[in-house]
Amino acid sequence: MPAHKREPGDRSKKVSWILPSVRPCGQDNSWTLTGDKPPKLLQAGKEEEIRSKKSDDGLVRFVVSTSPFGRPYRLRVTGFREQTLQVYPFSGVTISPERDLKISPSVLFRPPKSALVELDPKAGGVFLVQMGDGAKRATIAVDACHPTSFLVGQEQAVPPEWPEMWKLETESLGFTDVDKDSASTRLQWKRFTLLAPKEELQPNMVLEARVITRAGVTIARARTTLREDNLADVSMTEESTRTNEKLPEVPACGAQ
Repeated sequence: MPAHKREPGDRSKKVSWILPSVRPCGQDNSWTLTGDKPPKLLQAGKEEEIRSKKSDDGLVRFVVSTSPFGRPYRLRVTGFREQTLQVYPFSGVTISPERDLKISPSVLFRPPKSALVELDPKAGGVFLVQMGDGAKRATIAVDACHPTSFLVGQEQAVPPEWPEMWKLETESLGFTDVDKDSASTRLQWKRFTLLAPKEELQPNMVLEARVITRAGVTIARARTTLREDNLADVSMTEESTRTNEKLPEVPACGAQ
């Protein structure tokens, strides 16, 4: 562990991270320091990471400096919302994810029937999710292989009452309960495609989802601000707007 500069009144304390045996999405996969995304600790207001060390007792430990009045640190863990920890002298902090952290919010985007047709691999349409506003938008998820709804974030079960709400939604658009297009669309929404975002989703983030045809026309769009809900249901609206922007490279179907 590299030495750190001690300021007057500082005390070195440990922030311990209990390794969960089960990931939030329900897959049997333990966290380790050599894994894809181990937990990160950063001092509040800074982006420099505190180095961690795995101990023999199964904990990941961060040795940090503090002061008599405490010092804030930010904990980032894949699948969970960022949390600020206040570390005081004479007492460390031990975090267990399932007990102490909230899972990251997720969004279910539902393209309309016309957009689902364009998302067939043979049609060449693209589903695109970007974060931010204006020129600062960054692409965090993309797919061109699945004519379904898209769950962006952590895998979660669709609440049992949602399909009934979707039925009312399609009926309000003029479809009947026996309409084959209506039933097919609802089935495609229920069979969502899970997309892991390039950046962990957090409350107050602004996301925009679009379906863009092979010819470069946006035919469906939705914009939402993430709230405290673990899972949001967002219906995409039909439109027809040509775009000249360069789209990100999309992995070949079967390679995702």
